[in-house]
Amino acid sequence: MISQTAQYALRAVVCLALRPQASLTTGQLAEITKVSPEYLSKVMQALVRADLVTSKPGKAGGFSLKTSPEMLSVLMVVEAIDPPTSNESYPLDIQSYGNVLRPLHQRLSQMNAYIRKECSKILIKDLLPS
Repeated sequence: MISQTAQYALRAVVCLALRPQASLTTGQLAEITKVSPEYLSKVMQALVRADLVTSKPGKAGGFSLKTSPEMLSVLMVVEAIDPPTSNESYPLDIQSYGNVLRPLHQRLSQMNAYIRKECSKILIKDLLPS
């Protein structure tokens, strides 16, 4: 499912989307999201590396969204934190698995595909209060 770290990233992104004209510091985001500043700092750097968030250093600095909430999906945020790995596709042709595990791996692949598809449909703007 969605990791705790990815959930923290989503909280931070929603907070930034709510304040599009502002730059929020790690401390401000930590207070709003209820995530420790140390941990949130690592989360925010991952979002910067993924080019979803900008970071402005200095006293008047902070973080702001680089991608508009209308263009930013939940999947983009989740994958910035937890990139897809090869173990999310279950090799159905490996003989060592045998037929016993084939139904399990088929179902896991289907579930992962479904979750990715649904997360790609949800935009950050959809998570903002109306």
